[in-house]
Amino acid sequence: MVSRVLVLSLIGILLIGCIQTDQQNISKPINTDKPPNDKNITGENTTIEEQNNRTSADYSSQPINSTIEKTVIASYYAWYSNKDLTWAVPKPGSPLADHPLMGSYLSNDPKLIDYELSLAHDSGVDAFGWEWYDPGSALDILLNETMNKIDSSTHYPDFKLVLVYSGAAAGGTTDEKAVEALTYLITEYGQRRPTLKVGNRPVIIIYTPQAKSLDQWESIFAKATQEAGPAIYIAQPDDWGIDIPEYLTVFDTISPYADKYHTNAELTGYYSEVSNIAKPNGKPLIVSTYGGGSRMTKLGFDIIRANGSFIIERYELAQELDADWIQLTSWNEWFESNQVEPSVEYGFEQIRYLREANARFKGTELSSLDGAQLRLDSNRVTNTGTQNLYYINCNGSELIAYMLRPGGSTAVPTCTEVSGYLVNDTKIVAGG
Repeated sequence: MVSRVLVLSLIGILLIGCIQTDQQNISKPINTDKPPNDKNITGENTTIEEQNNRTSADYSSQPINSTIEKTVIASYYAWYSNKDLTWAVPKPGSPLADHPLMGSYLSNDPKLIDYELSLAHDSGVDAFGWEWYDPGSALDILLNETMNKIDSSTHYPDFKLVLVYSGAAAGGTTDEKAVEALTYLITEYGQRRPTLKVGNRPVIIIYTPQAKSLDQWESIFAKATQEAGPAIYIAQPDDWGIDIPEYLTVFDTISPYADKYHTNAELTGYYSEVSNIAKPNGKPLIVSTYGGGSRMTKLGFDIIRANGSFIIERYELAQELDADWIQLTSWNEWFESNQVEPSVEYGFEQIRYLREANARFKGTELSSLDGAQLRLDSNRVTNTGTQNLYYINCNGSELIAYMLRPGGSTAVPTCTEVSGYLVNDTKIVAGG
């Protein structure tokens, strides 16, 4: 993942300095509630007491008696804080390839969180993979607030969050700190309803696990299990190039961040090797996909975004491989230009193709279009009404707009009026 490690420290400083300053009086108690009838995306057939008797050595060899349902997880980044600083990372003064349709937003705006959760839900996304580093940070505070919002929502009550531990990336922490971090995640969030689980174990993604040896991870997982209980640990390397059988002696399954350099034939080989070990033990096969890119040659590669080509192709591969989950990179990684979130340049094009691909992958009808509420102080969004996702037929091209309409009107807009935006052929651009 080009440039990510180089900017993590700067982003962390910005987040803590810009977001946590505004929330310095927030005190978040440890959550000890464990709802008895937690409705998870996956089945639940084991008790906490039974799981606590297992060690990390059991993770790959001990089968889990659970039902794995088709699930789509989109990588999500809540690190956007100060508009002038955060949005300039990683190269101050260098413009982003794409620009958010709603303008440079702040991740801690509760109305933004509601909008993004609603849009993801209406796109057929089941969960956000929430990047997280350490307890008490701005990202941790926002994670708790987002779980609270899901708990209280009537629109997306079954939306899930996947805990993505990135604190050990590039050797960024000691083994002891890693144990503390995982223990905190499991204790604080492991049994909360919005947390994605398999067999009642919280799902935790370890980003770039190559920073530590497998022996280290085995020891870390064993200690965290002893302190807080077991979890499902997913290895998320930047790409393939790891020893798959060896990793699956410690991790439950593998899902690369973005394996964008490989042919379908190569990917079929990698994923089949994971599938042969993981699926018989009740562990999910996860196929990764990329949201596409704009001017991505600056990062050393180029991916076609137009018409959802890359998304469609990778989803077809996932279906051929009988994948259980899809990991989408990403919902809103604007620095690397792989986001599917609506942009000035592409409007809702990626949302349209994502919604259709998700329905095909899960064998369901297109997801509901119940809408959301968005009230942002932004020069790109001027209305404050109920949003709805509409199909609009313009010049023979079917477009999607996630609408803002005053007064709760449900009338379908015309091609020249999209509640403050103008439709122009295959794009939705900022309009008067």
